[in-house]
Amino acid sequence: IWKVTFKTINSTTLLLPAWAKCLEDLYIPYWIIPRDVQTHWNLTYDMLAFTYEHWKAINKFTGDRGNDLQQYELKENEWMVVKQLCDILEVHFEFHGMLGHC
Repeated sequence: IWKVTFKTINSTTLLLPAWAKCLEDLYIPYWIIPRDVQTHWNLTYDMLAFTYEHWKAINKFTGDRGNDLQQYELKENEWMVVKQLCDILEVHFEFHGMLGHC
């Protein structure tokens, strides 16, 4: 997912418009996939949560031959891993959010 995000954000003339069109075709409001940064674990959660919530768009976008992203298509078992990571990181994310408000 990180590579899909990186390629999309850095391809403002090809992939970024294709992502916007993909969302439009699915009647999903336009939103850029959050980008992960190694030093901020909460961005990993944001990226994975967005990916899981928008799985139809991600599958359509990576499956489109015109985008040349087929090597990044997620298989069913990989989607399960995304969900599991979201569940684990969500607890961590919420816990740290509570600590910040104390």
